[in-house]
Amino acid sequence: MAFMKFVKANGYNIPLEDYRELRAYEYGFDSYQELVDAGYDISIDESCIIEEEWEDEEEC
Repeated sequence: MAFMKFVKANGYNIPLEDYRELRAYEYGFDSYQELVDAGYDISIDESCIIEEEWEDEEEC
C-alpha cells in the first residue's frame, strides 16, 4: 500500500494532482505544469490536505 495526498473539497477527497489540474483548467491553462511554467502556483491551505493509504490496483 502507498500513501497519497488528497484535497478536501466540497465534501470529497480529490487526489492532489487532479485538484491542481482542475484548478489550472479553471484559470485557462491546459495543465498544472503550464501554470507553473508561466510563473504561477496554486495555494492550498495545509488543513485541507490529507494523506491516506491507497491501494494500488493491479491490472488483471
